[in-house]
Amino acid sequence: MTPVSSEDVTFFADKLLSSDEKLDQVIRKDFGERDSNGDGLLTLKELRQFYKNQGAKPERLKLLEVGFGKIDKDHTGEVNFQEYRSTVLHMLSESNALLSIMENMFHKTSPNITDLNP
Repeated sequence: MTPVSSEDVTFFADKLLSSDEKLDQVIRKDFGERDSNGDGLLTLKELRQFYKNQGAKPERLKLLEVGFGKIDKDHTGEVNFQEYRSTVLHMLSESNALLSIMENMFHKTSPNITDLNP
């Protein structure tokens, strides 16, 4: 019997996971990267430090306060995973809607390349 490699296990696990589960894994990983003390909650201080380490400019860091207030739905001064997940999913749905609108506009307004005879 041939031994099963970790790559094989990963491949089959990925096939079994739904796209929603995969998205949740990505969001959870993203959340964990920002949760520097590992307590399962994000603070404004943690987010500032994360983005500062990513090279964000000071004026961008100031915008975090506004954004943090929108994510922190229960106004505790901390963002739990559900609040973070909800915000990420909302942002993704809005950006997908915008891309769809832009795609429709492009297809309706752009001429067919084959019609552009020199």
